[in-house]
Amino acid sequence: MRARSFATQKLRPADETVCGYGIAVISNTQYALFKDLPAGGVCPGDGVMEGAEQLEIFTLDKAVSILEYNHADFVFSPRDGFVYFGTQRAQPNQDPAYITLQLKDTDQRLTTSVNYIGQVYTE
Repeated sequence: MRARSFATQKLRPADETVCGYGIAVISNTQYALFKDLPAGGVCPGDGVMEGAEQLEIFTLDKAVSILEYNHADFVFSPRDGFVYFGTQRAQPNQDPAYITLQLKDTDQRLTTSVNYIGQVYTE
C-alpha cells in the first residue's frame, strides 16, 4: 500500500511537516492518495482528503468497481505509528477499515483491510 510506504519513508524535505499519508474513496471507480497536513499547525492532521494535498488519483479498470467500504478516508501516521479512520485515531477494539472490490457482472470480490496499527491484509 503506497500510503503506508510513504508514511514510513524519511525522504520528505526537512522543512515539510506531513502528519501522514492517506487513501480516500472518491467514487465507486476512483480513489486518491493524499498528504495529511497539520490541522492548525500541529499533527495529527484532519485525517480527510478535503483540504489536504492530493498526490494522485487512481481509476480502477472498467471491469472492477468499489462495492463497499466502511471509511471513506484513512491515514497512516508516521508521527505516532497509528492509523486514523477519518478524523479519529483507530482503536485496538475497533473494526479495521476495509474496501471491497468486485469484478463487475460476477460475484468475485476482494476485500483489503487496514487495522489500527497499519497492518494491511487481503481476503
